[in-house]
Amino acid sequence: MTDSEILSIITEALDEVAPGKAQILGENWLNLEINALEIDSVVQQEMIGCIEELIDTTFSDEAMFQIRNMSDLAQMIRASI
Repeated sequence: MTDSEILSIITEALDEVAPGKAQILGENWLNLEINALEIDSVVQQEMIGCIEELIDTTFSDEAMFQIRNMSDLAQMIRASI
């Protein structure tokens, strides 16, 4: 899966749970810290849930607790496909 495809999935999930926040994702989105999205932990979990639905998988709790930046999230998505 390409970075572009992963960005599309993340953008769709983020738009669903926090409309307007996806615009924060820019050209260097892989280097962006999750906290830069300015969403609380509940919304982060909702975003992860949407991603799980979009790619038909379930992430382990351990993997989710290790996400610190968008690169971590992208790696988790790749590993699940």
